[in-house]
Amino acid sequence: MSGELVSVIINGWLEKSELSTKIIRLDSSSIPINCIINIDQIKALYNTVVGINIMSMSIAEHLIQDMSLIPTIIFMRSLSGYIISSLGILHILPSQVEGTTMHLSFYIFDIWDFDLLI
Repeated sequence: MSGELVSVIINGWLEKSELSTKIIRLDSSSIPINCIINIDQIKALYNTVVGINIMSMSIAEHLIQDMSLIPTIIFMRSLSGYIISSLGILHILPSQVEGTTMHLSFYIFDIWDFDLLI
């Protein structure tokens, strides 16, 4: 009987964690790096702590003509302190970062703090 109770509790925790929203925090320092997407050279920020790639909606619209975003439920605390909802995920975009070609996915946010964070 106690094994079933543990199983129910663990399943409840898993369901709760899957439904919980994540807030990305940008309170660690980033360093500037060079990035090329399509033919556009962009000054990006590199941050090992954040753990995801972020792109502003304005730069995404500039770089990608027919952009389709995958829906997601994730939030970001902007550098100015506001909580912003993601507009979606832009999947597998060929990018050249510091001379190395990578295929990256980006969470798209309507932000003005920066254009690109890797």
